[in-house]
Amino acid sequence: MDLPITTSLRGRRGLVVGIANESSIAAGCARAFTAAGAKLAATYLNEKLLPYVKPVTDALDGKLLLPCDVHVPGHFDELLAAEAAAAPEHQLVSIDDADALAAFLVGDVPRRITGNIIPVDGGQHAIA
Repeated sequence: MDLPITTSLRGRRGLVVGIANESSIAAGCARAFTAAGAKLAATYLNEKLLPYVKPVTDALDGKLLLPCDVHVPGHFDELLAAEAAAAPEHQLVSIDDADALAAFLVGDVPRRITGNIIPVDGGQHAIA
């Protein structure tokens, strides 16, 4: 079932980790993010998987494709550090941010999201 993308991600950047091939959940997420207007970077596990990941990112006009093996000490930490350096630190959130999340959650797209805590904290939980 195709659901309409009602969230705009124009002007947003994202890093997608875990694309294994065009059928992976991460690839589906990347397609949804791109359809909503985001510009994405992605990672691939190793050279063996690169031929499966590259067509996915090429179709999404991905400009940055980086190796990342979380079993190699420092790989993921380097990616997080680079993202943290580019992200605004300790932005205050407003009631409007919580309102926007609540409005999204009562729509059709997130109908399968249940029993989760979603922090509205300006990204502080994701800072390395």
